[in-house]
Amino acid sequence: MTKTVAPLILIAGQNVNTQLTPNSNTDARATFDLNDTTYVNFYYQNYRLYWVTLVSIATTEVSLQQDVGNNIVTFCRGLTVLFSAQGPEQYQVFLDGKIIDEQKVYSIKGQSLGVFKRGQHIRHKLVD
Repeated sequence: MTKTVAPLILIAGQNVNTQLTPNSNTDARATFDLNDTTYVNFYYQNYRLYWVTLVSIATTEVSLQQDVGNNIVTFCRGLTVLFSAQGPEQYQVFLDGKIIDEQKVYSIKGQSLGVFKRGQHIRHKLVD
């Protein structure tokens, strides 16, 4: 009797960098795990990290509990990252809230932080 064994294949996470304001951006990184966990990092000028959060099918909405930042950029309390399944093959991560950049308030509603392949879908494709 012949036994077929599927090889273990590791897939590097998909990474999407999004400019939010002139001095702030996010880096969203999919892990391709069963929960579709996606880490979202919030930066000042792409190098100073101020907030790290994650969303997934288990945690679909996460909000910043207090203002964080510096004298140029402030990520405001209530800034919210949302996970939205887009069917069996992909999902999308969105951002709502306010960021203050050089004393100007940027109101963000439904800003896409990336569209990602679902981890379970990728595993099935590899094994099939």
